[in-house]
Amino acid sequence: MITVDASELIRLRNELRAFDPKLLTQLRKRIKVLGLRAVDAIKEELDKPSPGGGPDEGSGRDALASGTSTVLSFGVRSAGVKIRTTSARLPDEHKSLLNVYNSKSSRHPVFGRNVWVEQPGRPYFGAVIGKQMDDHLADEMRAAIDEACWAIGARGR
Repeated sequence: MITVDASELIRLRNELRAFDPKLLTQLRKRIKVLGLRAVDAIKEELDKPSPGGGPDEGSGRDALASGTSTVLSFGVRSAGVKIRTTSARLPDEHKSLLNVYNSKSSRHPVFGRNVWVEQPGRPYFGAVIGKQMDDHLADEMRAAIDEACWAIGARGR
């Protein structure tokens, strides 16, 4: 997990904006690319067959994948990269799929019987993002911020 102090990121944003807005644009693009790598990994996980081999034509997982995106914010209240999945594109009867599919397991009734079974889920947020946010990505994030700071220092001489 990469954590950047929001107040430091905002201070850097303000300095880049005042010094050269193009530097801020470049930094935003580099950070956005890092977030998109995690989104791609989540979409790959959602593209896998349904856990437990249950009947599923994949439309629910496809909708979850299409609803997964990254949001980059340099605002005072929420600076950073957020990765989110929304169930907005899911049909009403599948709205709960977002929470159930992302859990380790869920309980549901067997159709036509009064029997409940436990079905494995496929937790994709923590597991997949954890894999994606490895040392290499953390180094890339630091390098992007360091290069932006270096550019300010180099041009300010």
